[in-house]
Amino acid sequence: MRRRAPKLTALLLLSGVVLTGCATGAAMPPGASAPPSPEGGAPRRGVPGFDTREYPGQAAMAEWRRSSPYQWVGYYLESPCRPQSTWTGRRAALAEQGWGFAVLYVGEQQWSDTTTHALTPGQPLRCSRVNLTAERGLADAADAVRAAGEDGFPAGTRVFLNVERVDSIGAGLAAYVGAWTRQMLESGSYEPALYAHAENVDTLRALVVAEYRRRGLEAAPAVWVARSGGFDIKAAPSESGVAYAQVWQGRFNVEEVWGETRLRMDANVSDRASPSSPRQP
Repeated sequence: MRRRAPKLTALLLLSGVVLTGCATGAAMPPGASAPPSPEGGAPRRGVPGFDTREYPGQAAMAEWRRSSPYQWVGYYLESPCRPQSTWTGRRAALAEQGWGFAVLYVGEQQWSDTTTHALTPGQPLRCSRVNLTAERGLADAADAVRAAGEDGFPAGTRVFLNVERVDSIGAGLAAYVGAWTRQMLESGSYEPALYAHAENVDTLRALVVAEYRRRGLEAAPAVWVARSGGFDIKAAPSESGVAYAQVWQGRFNVEEVWGETRLRMDANVSDRASPSSPRQP
C-alpha cells in the first residue's frame, strides 16, 4: 500500500488550488456538470444523491437509477458501527448501473448511549465511546483501507469518516479523528474525508485540516455536512450555509417512490457526480 503514497500526496498537493475554488460553491469542479432538472424551472446547481442504511437490492437500485433524480449513492464500508454492512461487495454491480459513490466509514462514536456490537462472542466491543482513542483511530484507518481495497475502490478514492452529531467534541473523539486522518494519509492509498453535522463540522474539519498541514498538504479535505432546513435537491452544497462543503445531506429519513420501488433514505446534493471520486491534478 505504501508504494502509492507519493501518487496520492502529489494529487493532494496539486489540487489545493482547485479545491479552494470549489469550496465557494459558485461553480461545479472542472469536468463536472449539474444534471438537467426534470422538474422544470432553474437548472440544478448540484448533483442529487441518496444514502440508506441497508442495501435495497440490485433490482431496486436499477429502478431508481432509471427513474429517480439521484445519480450517486452512499456506500457503507464495514466499520465499527456497520460491522456487517449489506453494501459490501456491491461496488462493481452498482458502478455497472451507472451509480457514483460517496464512500462512508462509520467509526467509533461519542454518544452516551452508543449501541455496542461484538462481531463474534469473545471479540472486543465495537461502536462504543470507550474506544475513542488515538490507538483505535490508527487501527480503524487501517481497517478502512482494507475494506475499501477489498471492495475494489481505486487508489485516491475519498473515504468519508462518518462522525455523528454530539453536543461538544470530547478529547477522545478529537484524538480518534486526528489519528484516523493521519493514518489514512500515511497509508497513501485513500484520501481521508469527513462527514459531520453542521453543529460540529467546523471543529472536526479543523482537526482534519491540521493533519493535512502536518504532511505539508495544501489541499483541503472533502466535507459532507448534515444540516436540515432549506434543503432542495436543486441546490449546491455551499447553500447549506457551510461554504466549504462538497456534499450536503439535508432531508433525513424520508420515504420516496420512484418507479415501483419505495425506499426510506436521506437525500443529498454534491458538487460532483461521484463524491468519492479521486482528485484530478
